[in-house]
Amino acid sequence: MSGSKHFSEIDFDGITFSDEDSKGVELPHNDALVVSMMVANAKVDKIFVTSGFGPCLLYLSTLEKVLGLSRNDILPIKQTAMGNYGEKTESIGTITLPVTAGDRPPRVRTFMVDFMVVDCPSVYDVIFGYRGLKALEAIVSTCHLLLRFQTDTGVGEVRGDQKKARECEKALQELAERKASQGTAGTK
Repeated sequence: MSGSKHFSEIDFDGITFSDEDSKGVELPHNDALVVSMMVANAKVDKIFVTSGFGPCLLYLSTLEKVLGLSRNDILPIKQTAMGNYGEKTESIGTITLPVTAGDRPPRVRTFMVDFMVVDCPSVYDVIFGYRGLKALEAIVSTCHLLLRFQTDTGVGEVRGDQKKARECEKALQELAERKASQGTAGTK
C-alpha cells in the first residue's frame, strides 16, 4: 500500500491530556463536546463534535443566517444523512468550506471540510463528524471536553463549552418531547 499511512506511522507527539486539562470543567459530567470554530470566516458556536458519525453536517439555517451564504452556493448532490434522533433525511447538497480550529495564534489550523447541507431542525449549527476530525488530524478527549491537533508551531486546541453543551442537550430533550407528543396526539 504505497502512499498510505498507518496509524503507527502518524506522529502525534506532544498531544497529551492530563488532570490540568480538566480545570474549569464540572466533574463528573456526561456532556457532549460542543465547540466554536470559524467556518468560512464566521464564528460558529454550536458545533457538536462526534467521532461516531462520518460526515460533517451543516444546517441550511446556519449556512444562510450565520455564514451569509445561499442555496446557490451548494452543489446539489443528494445524499442520505442521519437527522436528529437517527431518522434519515435527504441532503440538499454539499459545500466545501474552510474551517479554522483554535483561537490562540499561531497555534491555529485552517483546513477544508466537505459539508453535507441539510434542511431540518437542529439545536446545533454543525455536526462535526470523524471526517472533519480526520481532516484536522485531531485527538479528542470527551472527559476533558477538549480536542487537540498539531500545527506548524506546536499543539493547538479547541475547548468545549460545557454550558452551551448543557443548553443544547436541554433543547434537544425538549425537541424530542415535542416530537413525541405530536406523534401521540393523533393516536388518542
